[in-house]
Order: sequence, then structure tokens, then C-alpha cells
Amino acid sequence: MTGSTRWYDAEQLRRISEVTIAHYDRLAEAYWDGTRDHDVNQNYAALLDAIEGDPPYSILDLGCGPGRDLRYFRSLGHDVVGLDGSAEFVAMARSYSECEVLQQDFLAMELPESCFDGIFANASLFHVPSQELPRILAQLSETLRSRGVLFCSNPRGSNEEGLSDDRYCCFFDHDTWRDYVTAAGFFQVSITTAHWGCRATSSGGSRPSGAKGKVRHASRPSGSGGALSDVGVWRMVHPSGSGNSSFIDKREWQILRKGIGAEG
Repeated sequence: MTGSTRWYDAEQLRRISEVTIAHYDRLAEAYWDGTRDHDVNQNYAALLDAIEGDPPYSILDLGCGPGRDLRYFRSLGHDVVGLDGSAEFVAMARSYSECEVLQQDFLAMELPESCFDGIFANASLFHVPSQELPRILAQLSETLRSRGVLFCSNPRGSNEEGLSDDRYCCFFDHDTWRDYVTAAGFFQVSITTAHWGCRATSSGGSRPSGAKGKVRHASRPSGSGGALSDVGVWRMVHPSGSGNSSFIDKREWQILRKGIGAEG
């Protein structure tokens, strides 16, 4: 895959969102059929175990899709709110979970300050173009309460981004992603990385050093990269499937915590 660095203007960013959201609107029923029964209990536990204080917790499900995870968190008594850009997903999630679900584009979110104990971003943040990622991560930090937790799971790659299967995707390597999230005021607790079909390995986290890696751009990246990138303060556990069969290499599952210095 060859790529060149570029900067998107407002109209191009709007179009990127439109194309990606349209992909999920068009395939909403098939996506739901393919992910409804996936076991992600370890992902749930990773988030809930990392949140401090006594439950119930206030949780934002970022990129909630048809509402599978919303329904689970609600069944435990937590106060959970979903957010998705797809009108089809939002309607399905409201019906299935009976939770509040916000229809918002990731690039144009309006979130309350210091509202949530945790954010569950399961295979969603990799749709944010790299140039917008610092702003979006800052928003997520602002909507978290003190020492709030961000769970994220994303495919990892070699710092490539662009349109892939009619969706905008970013496939960062570990160091680049870590630089983004620490710059936003998060710190790493732990991380788990796994190849599909292999056992996961986990390790403790540390603050990164060095400059952010360069990101390559292309209109149609070939291959889907690999593992999840890290964001914020996190502790990782052994992962369970994310429900997206197009990610075929490696993924990382992480829990990130909002740092004290990131308080608004």
C-alpha cells in the first residue's frame, strides 16, 4: 500500500463521515445478525473492573451499534447512554436496549462535561481520521469524570488510513496510538494484544517517549491492519471477539484512565 500525507478540509471530513455512516446504515441488519451473539464478556469486565467507586456507573457506549452492549450494561443496573452516527443503528439500539441513544457523528459530538465514569469504545475510534483524533480524544476526556476510564479496542496496522470497504479506517501501530492518547491526558494501565486465532498476551503500561509516528494515507488501503490501538489510561485483560470479521491480523484491548492533569 502506498500513501501520501494530506490534510482534509471541512467538506472532505463531512464526506468521510457520510460515506462511513452510509456503510453501516446499508448493512445494519447484516451487521446485527453477525454480531448479536458474540461473547464480549471479557471486554465488559475490563471496563467495569477498572472504574473506581461503587456501582452503578454512568457509562457512554461510543459507537453502540444495534445495542447489544447497551442492553448488557443496563441489565447490571448501570446508567448507560449510547451514541452512534447511523440512524439505522440508533433505531435498533433504542428498541433493543431501551436506553437513551444519541444520534451523533463522531466528528461533531456534543457531550456533557464530567458526566461519565467510563466510556466503552469497542471497535469504533479507528473510524476517526488522525487529524481529528486529538480533538475527539480531548472531548472524551472532558466528558469523563475525575479518573474516569476509557476502554478501547481497535485494529492495529502500520499507520495507514483511508477508505476501506466504504468505511474510513485508521490502522495505527502501538507507539503512534499511545502518543495520541497520552497527549490527550490519558495514561496506560495495561494492554492485551492478540493475533486472531492465537492466545492473547498482556503487559503493564508506561508513558511513551518520542514523537508521533507518521501516518500514511491512501484512498483504498489493502488489508485491514491488525490490532487494537491504546487510548487514555488503561488496564488490559484477555480479549474476546469484537464482532468485526474484516480485522484479520492483530488487535489490542486496552483500558485507559483520565489523568489528574487532564482535569478541566
